Amino acid sequence: SVANLLALWLFSAEAIAFFDSRELAARSALARQDAENGKLLTLTALWAIYALGLLAVALGTRSAPWRWAGVALLSTPVLKLLLFDTFFVQLDPLTFRPVLNFQFLIFLVVLAAVIFAAYLYWRQRAQLSQAEEHILPALLVVANFITLWALSAEAIRFFDSREDRLLSDLASAKHLSLTILWAVYAVGVIAAGIVRRSSVIRLAGIGLLGVPVVKLFVFDVFLLERGYKVAAFITLGAMLLAMGLVYQRYSHAVRGFLFGKPA
Repeated sequence: SVANLLALWLFSAEAIAFFDSRELAARSALARQDAENGKLLTLTALWAIYALGLLAVALGTRSAPWRWAGVALLSTPVLKLLLFDTFFVQLDPLTFRPVLNFQFLIFLVVLAAVIFAAYLYWRQRAQLSQAEEHILPALLVVANFITLWALSAEAIRFFDSREDRLLSDLASAKHLSLTILWAVYAVGVIAAGIVRRSSVIRLAGIGLLGVPVVKLFVFDVFLLERGYKVAAFITLGAMLLAMGLVYQRYSHAVRGFLFGKPA
């Protein structure tokens, strides 16, 4: 434990010292902010990669205490990414490019760590204790949440940067994009549940689809401009209708989707 703590501490200290030196050498406020962003995001990626390595060793040696330690350590960069980095990393709106930026790269690194951890647990599922049976589905839920969170953050940053460039209000376009994004993602989850014949995944997708529906009727109907409001209702209505037709057309294949009974 001391050896791992010392190793992670030293790696983190080196990363902090490196970016602090760049910040001191910076000649502009933008360069200093880039160095600060790099420090925050590099620490997140470093902790995620270290946690994944620890978890891989623990699963390879079949050590239950170290598996729990790896999961606990992996939760740290995930929480830091969602609750801290998303709000405190300041990107230049004039040079911002959606997806093609360092913050989204770190999102991908953490997401890959969570997905690979889930894969390792899936491979070793026969050797897991009863208390660890819920870790695999929890990791899959976290992976989907990170994905949706990252895409939503990129959409918000994109429209915020466009507002700064064009000096115009794009709130309606931003809210519409979020509603459609969540609806499309929910439909994708439902489709994955149909393909995998998993009632749990299908129910999760249906629950997620309820979020943009509620958002549309509770918030968007009052916040969006008329044209965006019509587009939101048409797009979401078309998705719901398409999903209804899919269930109607292939009811023999998805019968009992609420309870997972075979057709």
